[in-house]
Amino acid sequence: MAAYYPRIMAFPGLIVGRTLGHYRIVEKIGAGGMGVVYRAHDERLERDVALKILPPGTLADESARKRFRREAVALSKANHPNIATVHDFDTQDGLDFLVMEYIPGTTLCEKLASRSLSEKEVIALGTQLAEGLSAAHEHGVVHRDVKPANLRLTVDGRLKILDFGLAKLRPAASATTESQSLTETHAVIGTLPYMAPEQLLGGEIDARTDIHTAGLVLYEMATGRRPFAEVERSQLIGAILHQAPVPPSQLNPNVSAEIERIIGKCLEKEPENRYQSAKELAVDLRRIALASSTARGPSATRLRRDWASKTAVVALTMGALLVMGALLFRSRRVYALNPSDTIVLADFVNSTSDPVFDDTLNQALTVDLEQSPFLKILPQAKIQDTLRLMGRSPDESLTPEVGRELCQRAGGKAVLWGSIATLGTQYVIGLTAAECSTGDHLASEQIQSVNKEAVLKVLGKAASGLRSKLGESLSSVQKFDAPLEQATTASLEALKAYSLARKTQYQKGNSAAIPLFKRAIELDPNFAVAHAALGIANSNLGEPGSANDYLQRAYELRDRVSEREKLRISAFYHSYVRGDLVKGNEIYKLWAQEYPRDGVPLGNLGANYSYMGQYEKAVSQTLEHLRIDPDDALGYGNLVVQYAALNRFDEAKAVYQQAMARKLEDSGLHANLYGIAFLQADAAEMQRQIAWAAGQPGAEDLLLSLASDTEAFYGHLSKARALSLRAIDSARRSDQKETAAGWQINAALREAEFGNATPARKATSSALALASTRDVQILAALALARAGALVEAEKIAQGLAKRFPRDTLINSYWLPTINAAIEINRRNPSKAIEIFQVTAPYELGESYPQFQVGGSLYPVYVRAQAYLLLHRGDEAAAEFQRIIDHRGILMNCPLGALARLGLARAHALQGHTVTARSEYQDFFNLWKDADPDIPILTQAKAEFAKLQ
Repeated sequence: MAAYYPRIMAFPGLIVGRTLGHYRIVEKIGAGGMGVVYRAHDERLERDVALKILPPGTLADESARKRFRREAVALSKANHPNIATVHDFDTQDGLDFLVMEYIPGTTLCEKLASRSLSEKEVIALGTQLAEGLSAAHEHGVVHRDVKPANLRLTVDGRLKILDFGLAKLRPAASATTESQSLTETHAVIGTLPYMAPEQLLGGEIDARTDIHTAGLVLYEMATGRRPFAEVERSQLIGAILHQAPVPPSQLNPNVSAEIERIIGKCLEKEPENRYQSAKELAVDLRRIALASSTARGPSATRLRRDWASKTAVVALTMGALLVMGALLFRSRRVYALNPSDTIVLADFVNSTSDPVFDDTLNQALTVDLEQSPFLKILPQAKIQDTLRLMGRSPDESLTPEVGRELCQRAGGKAVLWGSIATLGTQYVIGLTAAECSTGDHLASEQIQSVNKEAVLKVLGKAASGLRSKLGESLSSVQKFDAPLEQATTASLEALKAYSLARKTQYQKGNSAAIPLFKRAIELDPNFAVAHAALGIANSNLGEPGSANDYLQRAYELRDRVSEREKLRISAFYHSYVRGDLVKGNEIYKLWAQEYPRDGVPLGNLGANYSYMGQYEKAVSQTLEHLRIDPDDALGYGNLVVQYAALNRFDEAKAVYQQAMARKLEDSGLHANLYGIAFLQADAAEMQRQIAWAAGQPGAEDLLLSLASDTEAFYGHLSKARALSLRAIDSARRSDQKETAAGWQINAALREAEFGNATPARKATSSALALASTRDVQILAALALARAGALVEAEKIAQGLAKRFPRDTLINSYWLPTINAAIEINRRNPSKAIEIFQVTAPYELGESYPQFQVGGSLYPVYVRAQAYLLLHRGDEAAAEFQRIIDHRGILMNCPLGALARLGLARAHALQGHTVTARSEYQDFFNLWKDADPDIPILTQAKAEFAKLQ
């Protein structure tokens, strides 16, 4: 069965009320590029201060701490009334913190939210900004992120420059000496709407860069909006590099010509055309302060013409510009995500020295965030593929910095990471989200756990808070917010085993992961998600009996999971355990409605439509699934089968090639291409697929069994038997007993159809002894019925009917076929035809059990045999022709060859001797090298001789 597993952070949560050094933390007041800011009380000097705290694990541990220390150094060097004063820098309990003056008031960003400023305010605040920057530049500090959000206004109107986390240090005496960036990265630094052209181009950064951004702030103060606010986000880089913004006077008629001139000079594209120092800008602003007037002078018209003509030519090729734009540019809202945004979960940083948290909290956070219909998390498979493209190992640790780089590569919007540290006997947990392209802080959440046992509960609360801050509606968070210990497990050890199993599953496949999933269940027998994961892993390994046992248990525990998991488990239970495809489809549709950005329900809905023979619907759903999850190998494999069932072989092959171009690997994909190659008589491609599978557990046995069917299709029964034995042995070596029994029952059914009743019964008995599961029993009953063991066949069929009363395909496809085969052997073909009345909606389906590639069309084939017994040759011929016409469903199933013999027999019954001879000859040509002692071949030759 084609089952899918849905693809499958943060910042310490402090500590309000606790004390760091002699600073008692009172409340959180904001977040900067390098940490979270709290108001604290200095117990020694009896004053309020601001504490900026760097959580452990933020960015890249030690390098992040170095950058944080340099920020403290930069602020201490630039001591000035318009720069936040640094009081102290210290470390306690693994937390680095910077102590600054506490500045009551609002940010300039908040002030500008309601209105533009008067010219008097623009000049006054602009002068203070320029003077503060001048002091910083004199001490070799370039801010690089001047924007209204980083400028605070005190209650008495003084401007203070904050957040030097992105600053660049250069020796004050020499502008040519090598400088040192606080960010220590080669990425473009800053906030896109407030960046100078040289920042975008990766050019030299100096004091004139801050002058350009100061001009942007002046523009916003004067007009009430940012330059290029009217430009689409996707065109913003080009506008910054090449265009002049709308003249301020056009947006605010009260802007004077002098202020417009000053702003224009700050915003020159080339640094040499701007003010060459912040001091020069401050002098110019002070010069007009007393004489400032709102009336325009004679130069206003000329100035507007100058603004309109400023389209500086930048030496950058269009190709380089497009690449730069792709790297830097993602549509976004500040401090929130859009529903179309993708996020990357970086690794959870464990600073506690307790290994139980390793990988465990990352897995817990993944499960928690996957509850959200708003967030779209980059799948683990895509993460591994992107790491490979980056020249990194697919199992490399995903630090926040690597995560940010990967996020940009994968076209994501934000990177999320988490950290956990100890604070005395307690735990500090935090979550942080930052924009991939700029590194801008988007949201953070921090919280404290009183003990180890409460960590998961606390993490869940932090994740809920972060979801709201990222833009998810409160109603959505409240609706889809199962407690983490319920959505996963209360046992950290069980969760650790589960997280290791998932990691192993991505890296080494289902077989390697199964023992670890079992370990998780041993540690917590009520771990519902682990039971479901075991079910899917066994299903995709061709072990449906074991899969159904685990899915049954997961369904019994469905109240212990999130809403999303409940939908998933319920859909799998009804579709595969009970076999009720109609009910399963209802749940898949509900799942898709609740989580419209999840491709899994659409993919499985497509698989169910394939089982039901509704291939056009199947293709439609699978294409939509792949639109959402373009790197899902199972989806491509299913689409290959669906196109083949519609006889659209070239499209099926193209789908396989698309999957290979994406470097997706899955045994089903290769098996399906083998089937397409068979239909196109491409023996070389078939051999390549067999060679690919050699030695690979879960793949080798599948391709060997397919090769056995191909040999049987051409009557090479001895070769087919040998290949089936190899397939059985390969599956048993991989401890896949049910799969091994499946290959054996496939061989038994083939023997029965070829007329070898005794070998068929013997092989069936061996298969049932190996694994008497539902799917093995289905084909065993059919093989026994076709081989004449009617009592045994009827007993198995009755048991299936009793145990699976709601199973769509058992009751409307397989049991009618088995019972009809029994009636045929009882020489009651009319009863057989009557039984088949219920199969019509499903008999062209790709019906499970699938111990071969493609479907079987067994109801059509057995009904055709009943028509032959009734001497209704025309109706028998129509059924056999139907099989031949749908060879894309059968692929290399031997019934496709036997249908040609059936067609010859049907024409002979009608007295169409010439046509019958031709059809017999076609069959003999197909079996020209067949083993001569096959009973059905001997019978065919005798029949043909009578037509001479």
